[in-house]
Amino acid sequence: MNKPSIAILSLAAIVLNAIAFVGYGPAVATQLFGCRSSLYGPPATGCASFTSTAVTIGLALYIAGVLAGLAAWIGGLIKTGQIRRWGWFAAVLLLPPLGSLLYALAGPTQRTA
Repeated sequence: MNKPSIAILSLAAIVLNAIAFVGYGPAVATQLFGCRSSLYGPPATGCASFTSTAVTIGLALYIAGVLAGLAAWIGGLIKTGQIRRWGWFAAVLLLPPLGSLLYALAGPTQRTA
C-alpha cells in the first residue's frame, strides 16, 4: 500500500468516526439506554432491533470508519516494517489511525543506509 492510500484511509477513518460520534452518538446512546434492563425489574421490550434511522446511519458510519482505520493501520505497519523504520513502526502501532496519518504525511519512503 502506498503512502497516499494510507493518508486517504486514515483521514476517512478520522472523519467518519467523528461524524458518527458527534452526529449520531446521542441517538445510539438513547437507544441503548432505553434497552437496558433493571436487575430487579422486567426486561426491556422492543430492544431486539434498532429501528431508528439515525442509529442505523451512526453504526454504519462507525463501522466504515473502523474498517478504513484498520486498513490504514495495517498498511502503515507493513510499509514501515518493509523499510525497517522502527520508530515510525512504533508510532503507527501505538497511535492508530493518527500514527498512520502522520507516517503518510511526513514519514520516510526508503530504508536507512
